[in-house]
Amino acid sequence: DGRAGSDGLDSLEDDGPRGGDPDDDDLEGDCQAAASPHPRDHGVLGRPLGDFATDEGAAGDPCALDFCKILRHVWGFGGFRAGQEEAIRRVVGGRSTLLSLATGAGKSVVYQLAAATLAAAHGGLTLVIMPLLSLMRDQVRQLPAGLQAVCMTSESHGQDMYAKAAARLVAGQAHLLFVSPERLQSPRFQAMMATKGMPHIRLAVVDEAHCADEWSHNFRPAYLQLPRLLQALGVGCVLAMTGTATAALAGRLCGMFGIDAASGVVRGSVLRKNIELSVVSVDVGARPLARTTAREDALVEVLRSHAMAGLGSIIVYVSTQATADRVAEYLTVRSIPAQSYHAGKHAAERARIQTAFMQASAAGSAGSTGVPIRVLVATVAFGMGLNKSDVRAVVHFNLPRSMEAYAQEIGRAGRDGEPARGVLLLATYRRPAPPDEAQQPWASVDAIQLRSWAHIAGVDRAAVRRLVQRLFPAEFIRTAVAAAAQAH
Repeated sequence: DGRAGSDGLDSLEDDGPRGGDPDDDDLEGDCQAAASPHPRDHGVLGRPLGDFATDEGAAGDPCALDFCKILRHVWGFGGFRAGQEEAIRRVVGGRSTLLSLATGAGKSVVYQLAAATLAAAHGGLTLVIMPLLSLMRDQVRQLPAGLQAVCMTSESHGQDMYAKAAARLVAGQAHLLFVSPERLQSPRFQAMMATKGMPHIRLAVVDEAHCADEWSHNFRPAYLQLPRLLQALGVGCVLAMTGTATAALAGRLCGMFGIDAASGVVRGSVLRKNIELSVVSVDVGARPLARTTAREDALVEVLRSHAMAGLGSIIVYVSTQATADRVAEYLTVRSIPAQSYHAGKHAAERARIQTAFMQASAAGSAGSTGVPIRVLVATVAFGMGLNKSDVRAVVHFNLPRSMEAYAQEIGRAGRDGEPARGVLLLATYRRPAPPDEAQQPWASVDAIQLRSWAHIAGVDRAAVRRLVQRLFPAEFIRTAVAAAAQAH
């Protein structure tokens, strides 16, 4: 539709895996401090900043610019999508903002346009914090002409990498600096940013900001340090970006990054209108937890249906690595070629599968095995930042862990704006009817599993008793219990 979105900047990742879990590419790899391949012949915006001023605005005032003019001139889009311009105006004006836009709705354009405007108006630097190597690689490759970047991702390049990066930054040869949260808290990175002549950080962008709340405590503790680290660097404005955020999550993120919760949350649409959603009920019989292929059979029927048979690339999301392997094999032996993808596979194997899937289309490009990877059966280790615009369908084999996860995952279909589908397989069974009811009520198998996972790490009296009995002799426990009882 000609509006601003990541779709217009798509390029295919062909040299490494892209995933959603940090252990998928774990942030450290072979991406050196690198520049955008685009020339810098005409400045950041290609024209003087005053050319983009509104009729009433003063030349040089970044808050009085016609951002639609900049969008058309630099990116070639005809107009903004919901939420984009509001977020740009806020951060260019120095007001920290939480931006929640659907997957593929154009979050990249927001921070890139803001960075270009700030660089043209004031100079300085935009710091971009991303959780995955593949996201950084893609973003650097997709930058428009004139917008230069340094991407710091690998400890293996040691002090030499820091020296080269510092030289480019001090010389004003970069407007964007891409780092991981772990890199940001590195003492060497902190020392580099204290280098004499280092440009001031005008804006800090936290991509996939929900990770700070959902992953940081157990998975990515560096995310918890971001507010302190940004404050130490003198950052006055933060743009936190996520694909979806509940009111509770938005409140917590606003608290972390100093964002005004009343006015600083900018939301676009949660789902794109080109995605048709449907639910397929799967009756698993009277024994809900017994092993059955009812769900696999339902998936085969869905993929062979008239609506799905002619579609191009399809992602099938499952809950576990073992399920991914089993379902991919089940489909393949029934003449529906499929591959599994999850964090348990070796990095080289993930990269091979990723590349073959990215290159596949309705015509059926072949992977290295000679079999087209049209259907990819994956865990949530696949998909964050997925840069493939022509995924035609996302099928949930298992119930997603939350509504936010569901919105994120189905948003990976139809990023090119063409019709796409989101299909959810809902496994159900009939519970025994209560005495006062004649009909057996339906219940969800997945709901049982999700509930069990929610409580699997819980602590109860029995668990504490077993731990104490393992750690201490029985006589010591009896004596301690008696002493405690006597004290009370």
